[in-house]
Amino acid sequence: MIRKKILIAEDDKDLQEGLNFLFSSQGYKVISAMDGISAVNIAQAENPDLIILDLSLPWADGYKVMERLRSSVSLPDIPIIILTGRDASINQERALKAGAEAFFHKPFDNSQLLAAVEKALKEDTAGKAQRESGKKKILIVDDDKDLLDGLNFLLSSHGYDVMTAMDAISVFVFARKGKPDAILLDLSLPGGNGYHVMERLKSFQPFANIPIIILTSREASTHQQRALRAGAEAFFQKPFDNGQLLTAIENALKKSNEHK
Repeated sequence: MIRKKILIAEDDKDLQEGLNFLFSSQGYKVISAMDGISAVNIAQAENPDLIILDLSLPWADGYKVMERLRSSVSLPDIPIIILTGRDASINQERALKAGAEAFFHKPFDNSQLLAAVEKALKEDTAGKAQRESGKKKILIVDDDKDLLDGLNFLLSSHGYDVMTAMDAISVFVFARKGKPDAILLDLSLPGGNGYHVMERLKSFQPFANIPIIILTSREASTHQQRALRAGAEAFFQKPFDNGQLLTAIENALKKSNEHK
């Protein structure tokens, strides 16, 4: 059985050795980096399955490392788990939006960290298998659970693979892991509105060309043109017609394929 490879980027030598022992004892192959520049170079050379990343590193901090990795052609999807002594109230949301899979504040619980690593690796493997299935994948982002369930059933019955997110922060985690072919996006979300989500997605190269269709209760006369100018492919005010939505998704996917 091929062992999963973990890169630990941490400049505290004692913690680095402790994490090396922890993960090695669980059957993982461990490689290490002590500064931000080395972390990027080693990741590109070794192609690890997951990275444990401190935010406070010499030469380039964890945010710079994530930015470099997320913009890399070879490593845009690699799961990253943050271990840091920095204030969680300031950094947790920022790290997750930057593409981290999970966030741990030092000191942390080893069993919780191991569980997070296992979960991230399992989801990454599942995401790769889904991408290889050939089905088009739709990410639905809405905080109305009943609507999510209904859309999930509708799209699944028409042959799509469906992922769901219920807040603005989760969008970036699911988009990175699942690589959706299209996104259905509500404008009113916990953690940030749909316009902010669109702006972030469009500014990040791996997500910039994913078609986005707006589903919202906000007034069309006020928001439709604004949403289209922000990059949405189509705009639907709730309640909407399922047939028209399916047609809009099909057209958006066809248009996206033509531009690849």
